[in-house]
Amino acid sequence: MANIKISDLPAATTPTTGPELIPIVQGGITSQVTIANILPNSAASAGGYGSATQVGTFSTDAQGRFTAAASVTIAIPATQITNGVTGTGAVVLANSPTLVTPDLGIPSVLGAANITGTAAGLTAGNVTINTPNAQTTTSYTAVGADATRIVTVSNAAANAFLIPTNAVVPFELGTVLNIIQIGVGITTISAVTPGTTIVLSAGASPAAPVLAQYESATCTKTGTDDWYVVVGGGSGGGGGGGVTLASDVATATQLYPLFAAATTGSASTIYTSNPNYKFKPSTSELFVKGALKGLYGAAGDTWSVVIGDGANVANLYGSANVVIGNDALFVTDQASQNVAIGKNAMHDTTTGGNTVCIGYGAMYNNTSGSGNTAVGIGSLTSNLTGNNNTALGNGALTQSNSDFNTGVGINALAALTTGSGNTGITPFSAAGSYAPIFDPTTESNRMCLGSTAVTNAYVQVAWTIVSDARDKTSFAPVPHGLDFVTKLKPTAYKFRKNRETDEPVGIVRYGFKAQDVLALEGDSPVLVDTEKLDKLKFNSDSLIPILVNALQELNKKFEDYVAAHPPT
Repeated sequence: MANIKISDLPAATTPTTGPELIPIVQGGITSQVTIANILPNSAASAGGYGSATQVGTFSTDAQGRFTAAASVTIAIPATQITNGVTGTGAVVLANSPTLVTPDLGIPSVLGAANITGTAAGLTAGNVTINTPNAQTTTSYTAVGADATRIVTVSNAAANAFLIPTNAVVPFELGTVLNIIQIGVGITTISAVTPGTTIVLSAGASPAAPVLAQYESATCTKTGTDDWYVVVGGGSGGGGGGGVTLASDVATATQLYPLFAAATTGSASTIYTSNPNYKFKPSTSELFVKGALKGLYGAAGDTWSVVIGDGANVANLYGSANVVIGNDALFVTDQASQNVAIGKNAMHDTTTGGNTVCIGYGAMYNNTSGSGNTAVGIGSLTSNLTGNNNTALGNGALTQSNSDFNTGVGINALAALTTGSGNTGITPFSAAGSYAPIFDPTTESNRMCLGSTAVTNAYVQVAWTIVSDARDKTSFAPVPHGLDFVTKLKPTAYKFRKNRETDEPVGIVRYGFKAQDVLALEGDSPVLVDTEKLDKLKFNSDSLIPILVNALQELNKKFEDYVAAHPPT
């Protein structure tokens, strides 16, 4: 049979029923042949598959012919969702879900069996979180459970909060131990084994910070055996601020001096709402942070004000003191009615009272001296038991330990040790040289005015000298007269600037040389003061009686002459 192109075949007719007829051409004759059906009907129903919430699924045979079709709802297991999504774009949900409040039921107790990890201190049984661990002992070592709770410390004596080594209690890194000091005694935070565990803080003792009453601290673990301690304040925040006495008095049932540890005696109650300020209502005393460490009550109203670290630190029974300055009235246990202002002012005073002391180290060594006034750095610093002295000026009466002296000016009466009743005023020259006209040491009842550099002394009227016979005794004739006067050697002179130069200062003056007068007086001088041989002094008032004697002698001679030579 010759090749026939299909395109040359006539179109087949479509039968209405039965097998499909395909036209066949053979030998130029067109005929129809019946062929069995190639694709039988499948189980898939006619229609569309898939939707917004479903996807279409299809089955095929080996020749890829559909044998089944269906729609399946989309369902993604929760286990297939992770938080590691990458890429770009956004995930869009076709429909917003309806949120339903879940029914959680009754929570069960959290037990150690339900907790995984290595947190120290979790043992069998229930886990308690943030329940205070109240400690009343004098030494407590932190345990693992303290990582989840606050440790309160309450003891009247000094006590310790100790941090163990990591080998003993392996706290997790970042663990924070919280401590609140609610007792009277000072709490020291330190390591059980300092050589292994490192404790650091910003306090005066970095490895052993302390907590006063109502102060708190957080201890944070930053390394295997490394801890940092941050000390905070009480209700006032530990950072200062104004004191509100109204609230302090209103809560006056809870506070003892913040920096005190009760050791002996009967502790007075002191209260405040701010740890930087303390108020004792029983005696109406107000104290500022760092002051009145170790105060014990005295009978009656004391009305004291104390400001400064270590100020009035050991006062047991004193009253009515005003103390301002670090370590001022440091030792006192019963001194009363004192004003001590300045670091170390009245430092060693124990029982002295009724004293006003202003200046760094003023009256530092005073123990029982009372009634003194010292104003100036180092004034009356060596006084131990001397009373009723007045020192005005830096270093005034600095070595004195006697009574009733008055020194005015820098280093006034600075050499005085045991003399009493002296007055010294301004011993310095204009050039700043210490040159007292007289510098008493053990002498008493001396008045020393100015320095040797004084060129003029002014007063409106002459000095009026006491000369009441009732105040005098041991009367005797003056042994000198005309003969003495005729031997005097008056001279004009000027003062020297100093003994190392002949340079004169001041105006021309008339007078005598003390050495010349002393030579005439002999071994019992009156006109010349020989108490200080290196600086002789002349008493001009005592020359007047000698001059009177000389005049009287001259008058007698004149009368005798007239009697012997009567006028003719």
